[in-house]
Amino acid sequence: MPKLSPTCAALVAVFLQLADSVPPKPAAPPGAWRNLIGAYVADRDTLYVYEDSGTLLVLVDSTVPARLAQRSESVFTAPVESPLGGSVVFRKNAVFAERRAWQRLQLGAAGQLRLQPVRPVAELLQVDRALTPPAESGAFLVPDLVEPAALDSSIHLDIRYATTNNFLSSVFYSSAHAFLQRPAALALVRAARVFRRLGYGLLIHDAYRPWYVTKVFWDATPAASRWLVADPAKGSKHNRGAAVDITLYDLKTGAPVEMPSTYDEATPRAHADFPGGTSLQRWHRALLRRVLERQAFTVNPSEWWHFDFRDWARYPILNTTFEELLLDPASQDTTRYTHADTLRGSNGPARAWWDVQFYDLHTRVNPRDSSISGWNGITYRVLQPSQQMQIDLQVPLEVDSIVQDRRKLTHRRDGNAFFVTLAARQRPGETRTITVWYHGKPRVGWRLPWDGGFTFPTDSLGRQWIATANEGLGASVWWPNKDYLADEPDSQRIAITVSDPLLDVSNGRLRSTTKNRDGTTTYEWFVTSPINNYDVTINAGQYTHFSDTLDGEAGGLSLDFWPLDYHADTARRQFQQAIPLLRCFEHWFGPYPWYADGYKLVETPHLGMEHQSAVAYGNHYLNGYLGRDLSGTGLGLQWDFIIVHESAHEWWGNNISAQDHADMWLHESFANYAEGIYTECRLGKMAGAAYMIGARRGVRNDKPIVPAFGVNAQGSGDMYPKGGNMLHTIRVIIDDDAKWRHILRGLNKTFYHQTVTGKQVEDYISREAGIDLTKVFAQYLTTTKIPVFEYRVQGSTLSYHWANVVPGFDMPVRANIPGLGTRVLRPTEAWQTLEASPGAAELSVDENFYVTASLLK
Repeated sequence: MPKLSPTCAALVAVFLQLADSVPPKPAAPPGAWRNLIGAYVADRDTLYVYEDSGTLLVLVDSTVPARLAQRSESVFTAPVESPLGGSVVFRKNAVFAERRAWQRLQLGAAGQLRLQPVRPVAELLQVDRALTPPAESGAFLVPDLVEPAALDSSIHLDIRYATTNNFLSSVFYSSAHAFLQRPAALALVRAARVFRRLGYGLLIHDAYRPWYVTKVFWDATPAASRWLVADPAKGSKHNRGAAVDITLYDLKTGAPVEMPSTYDEATPRAHADFPGGTSLQRWHRALLRRVLERQAFTVNPSEWWHFDFRDWARYPILNTTFEELLLDPASQDTTRYTHADTLRGSNGPARAWWDVQFYDLHTRVNPRDSSISGWNGITYRVLQPSQQMQIDLQVPLEVDSIVQDRRKLTHRRDGNAFFVTLAARQRPGETRTITVWYHGKPRVGWRLPWDGGFTFPTDSLGRQWIATANEGLGASVWWPNKDYLADEPDSQRIAITVSDPLLDVSNGRLRSTTKNRDGTTTYEWFVTSPINNYDVTINAGQYTHFSDTLDGEAGGLSLDFWPLDYHADTARRQFQQAIPLLRCFEHWFGPYPWYADGYKLVETPHLGMEHQSAVAYGNHYLNGYLGRDLSGTGLGLQWDFIIVHESAHEWWGNNISAQDHADMWLHESFANYAEGIYTECRLGKMAGAAYMIGARRGVRNDKPIVPAFGVNAQGSGDMYPKGGNMLHTIRVIIDDDAKWRHILRGLNKTFYHQTVTGKQVEDYISREAGIDLTKVFAQYLTTTKIPVFEYRVQGSTLSYHWANVVPGFDMPVRANIPGLGTRVLRPTEAWQTLEASPGAAELSVDENFYVTASLLK
């Protein structure tokens, strides 16, 4: 067999990836046939003339197509048995056959559909932009609109609604941009890679469309033609950022390819299965469809160019303008997230149909060769029928077998995910168990807890010491599970076998200790409450143990402390901080969330981690952060940073848990703010505020706190000091400490033992505060900009406004104005004035508000 050229090999590889692979690319038909191809009518009958595989065919309504044999330039012969048996003669705009004259049917202009607006579009744009989209109920994914063309340079734009070349001959968008929800945009990028190998690029005509534009379409379109546009009362898939109008262009020429119809054509030619046109046109249409369907898009049967992304219904109707999106750094994030990132961070189809109930984890640790082995029984509830299950286990670990109902199941590996084919029928509502056996050498982290994995160091006496920490990287770095933050088990067994004389301390309470004949011991711990996968931990060393009890809000809370044996006395002194800390946090945040599983501090070889009911501690028994004060005020040296910060996560991160890593500010911003709260409990309100203000020196404003959703992305480290100061600012906006404490406690009560979205928490705080804080959250979480209070004084007039802010930012601010005293001002982006004295130029903004002030000369 002759060797294929690289180009041919690439083409073959691409086509082998396509379901129901399209046939070979056909040649263009003879040029003279182009004027013959079309639709013709006689009385009530319709005759279609089209080309297929180099042959001209005729089709009369629903009869069998008949091949035409060409006799001369305009004369053809149809088979005798066909409805047009005999001579078929073409004349200008007509066909003569079967003793009938068939007149060409004008299926619409050969260009853009045109309608005359019933009202001026410019007028409607002003009116409808001020309206509100229809209310929706249900839990939606957090919008994350990005530009596909920014992710792949081969994706080009021909945005018709940014020009007058559209069905209403009017400009609707101020600039030519195409936005899609990030998973849909990434799917287009994957499709673009396939098309590039074939010599084609993607050309987008429209994508995300703000709701108000859909409303303008409706209001401007004649009533008889409104079937052409979406009903704004229901919204459209374009409004959700999950639909795209798209075609192909030739990479060599840059010209759009021929399709059976033009874009936005309202004729039968636009149908996805229209049989007419040429073989090449239909081939282009089929290629576009096949590749996009492989990436979870579905074509609109009436419009070959319109494709809806699989998860469109999970996104809300949006009304964000292009101008607002272009100011949002998150929408400009061009990080090229991978297929593996999507598998790790999204609730894909092999995850969404089942809900974890219980993990039964059994792991043996072999420190001699840094290997592990074991099994995990996964008990789950079936939400909807499916036969494909995604279970995560990271390279280089290997799955030995996967068993259900005593039957080994087949599975395939896709990077760090295994896709299991289930043999038994999965009935909605029933509870099933699947067991995964595994082994291997897990990833070793060299900078735990930041890089994640196992660590196998020795203590200061040269004895073996083992620990795990894997937030961000994921629990699947060392055990098989559904590594998706939004799905936690209701309870879990953690049975860890280690070599003697090591002692393992994991989460929950110790149920049993089993001495094995091979010189190992199995420690069986049990967590009776929901738990984050990444919180599940192994801590094996030569520990000692002492305990105490806190008379807490929910009764007696057991406190267990596990230092290395030679640190017992030091630990007894340092760990005393836990009792006043827990009292403070119970006062501000509500009862400790894990009375059933207890509170533990466990010494670890890494700095620390919020392992639920087994807080990891490695701060070397020093106050501050390894002996340093992160606030620069000296106040942070009054307490042990790791005890305070990581214990705060028992409320913020463990009790209330983010469903997506992109909302990790729910964990870290609140834990940072808790540091200020504890300082307040110890040293007073002014000290707590001073600590938070001092912590601002750690803000970098390098990128937004909230990154892309659905790809396990992590935002800026500013989620700690900047996010904490956002919460401190919200407290002074509310200006009612009793209400603020009620909100913090209410969050932990309302979302007790739940996974949540950032929007749920934002909405709760706004609702309970009685203040719409939407723009405040958007400013600090989704941009790198700190609000600037700009002001100037001219004579006795003080003018002021907000600059460097998101559109619509209207946060109140407290300022001390000479001659007027302390005033609460309510700036917006528009300039406002206030009668004041010339000395107002010396005003000062309350430093508790995380803003800057700028006097304009």
